[in-house]
Parts: sequence; C-alpha cells; structure tokens
Amino acid sequence: DEYNAIAAKIRQETGMKLTSVISNYDFIVQKYQDQIKDKSTLRSAYSTNVGYNGVYLPVVKTDDGKYIPNINQRYITGDVPYGMAPIIGIGELIGVPMTTSKMIINYLQKQMNKEFLVGDDLLFAGKDIGETRAPQRYGIKSKEHFYNVITGKHL
Repeated sequence: DEYNAIAAKIRQETGMKLTSVISNYDFIVQKYQDQIKDKSTLRSAYSTNVGYNGVYLPVVKTDDGKYIPNINQRYITGDVPYGMAPIIGIGELIGVPMTTSKMIINYLQKQMNKEFLVGDDLLFAGKDIGETRAPQRYGIKSKEHFYNVITGKHL
C-alpha cells in the first residue's frame, strides 16, 4: 500500500508518530463495523458494505452505445487534485515509489484534459500543478524541504 509506505518512511526518518494514519482496510472496517457483511478483504469490505448501497460510479453513454466512467463528476474532479495529488506528491518527494497511484492519475489527467504529471517518470511538474494541493505546487522540491515544513525544524 503506497500510502502506508509514505507514513512508514516519514515515521522512520522524522520520528513523527502519525498514529492516525491507518490502512484503507482498517479505516473502512473501523468506520462501518457491523455494516460490512464480508470483512475478509478490502474489496469485499467495500462491496458488501451496506453503507455504500445505492452509491454507483456515474457513467456516460458514448456515441457507439458503450458506457464509460463520467470523468466530470466530483469523485474525480475533487479527489484527483485535492486527495490523490498531495499524497503522491509527498511520496515523490520522499522517495516512495507511487507507481499505481501515478498510473491512475496519468490516465485520469488525460480524460480531464489536465497536465499534472509529466515526463517518463511522471513527475509533478505539469502546467496544471497549480490546481492541486501537491507540495510541489507550493515550491517544495526536496525531501529536506518537505520535512522542514512538516516538522518545523531542520532535520
């Protein structure tokens, strides 16, 4: 899990506790407890969670009669720049590979006609970086700078 790898590395390198950072699986099971019928995997915890009954991925019909995800809805337009981008940007700065998350954003940015990630390494340096909350947007370009900002001291 890329997000937990970020927390682990920050803990290791700064000594910060980050006790509220838990896995997606642990979060969903703690939040919904008895509303989940099958807690055996993350996928089953989501798919059998009655709290998500009636929540569907919005789709649009294409000219050829197929259905594709509706990229212009808040789960994408909000979560990509304000949810995924900051986490992936942190991973990039501190040296945690974010292969899966970057693959997702790379696909979605094309659908959104945005450019957040660029180059073969998919770095946060695209022309639309200012529309995100990635640390790179604020001029944070190194692990040391990031750690100075979050700890308030020079590490």
